[in-house]
Amino acid sequence: NADSASIKLLRGKSVSAWPSEHVVIFSKRGLTGLLGKLGFDIKIVRRNTPAWWLGYNFLMVIGFGNKVTADSFLLKIISIIFLPITFVLNFFNLEEEIVVEAVKGVKV
Repeated sequence: NADSASIKLLRGKSVSAWPSEHVVIFSKRGLTGLLGKLGFDIKIVRRNTPAWWLGYNFLMVIGFGNKVTADSFLLKIISIIFLPITFVLNFFNLEEEIVVEAVKGVKV
């Protein structure tokens, strides 16, 4: 989500901005607009901020991100600490992820 809190606050240091994993970063409006122009019908748009994602961003900023894996105990503990923040970010539409379910119209 190009409108996410981590992109706005951390810019290039955000995990969301890593070019090897995210070649193009979209906002909700940009992604749904592009899909619409390509002939897709948007069915569902979900936005979410996983607590582990915030925890991993935090660990990256303080220099420990390269030392943890997705299943590490440290990341699990940090994720619990960040859980309340996910609710705040979701409330203010600053979620990290945008998931769009869309179907391309079928010509009969």
